[in-house]
Amino acid sequence: MIVFLAISTVAVWRLALDDGKVTIEDILKVLHNGKVLNIEKKVNKGVTGLEKEACNRFRLTEDDIKRIWARSHLVTDEEYVMLYQSLPCDVYGEVENAGIRLKFAVNAGATTVLFLDNKKELKLGCGQECNDILDFGLYRDPQL
Repeated sequence: MIVFLAISTVAVWRLALDDGKVTIEDILKVLHNGKVLNIEKKVNKGVTGLEKEACNRFRLTEDDIKRIWARSHLVTDEEYVMLYQSLPCDVYGEVENAGIRLKFAVNAGATTVLFLDNKKELKLGCGQECNDILDFGLYRDPQL
């Protein structure tokens, strides 16, 4: 299973970067060395209850976003859906380094979507290692 996930993750990177304009190394440099621009929080309409409370407390700074990325790893579409929760609130923005600018969305459920120029997306996930950044009171397991 682990070998399959590693192979499929590499395949996702290659498929997303098939135009050859941006390399994996370019994207990693942008995420780790880039400047985060235009941060904007958005909450889906009609959110109520615990999700509304969590989204009201959901705030990320540039430092928070970069710490999430430093702890994240690339995930396939299947892993993104099956292994990570998604909440109805995201922080949108752009990150830029060395002339490369990427749009992104960081979800309160510890996932990131990178929007590439070729209309493809790369997805990142961060597990328990991001609990200290994204602990805003929803779905907290007291045993973690």
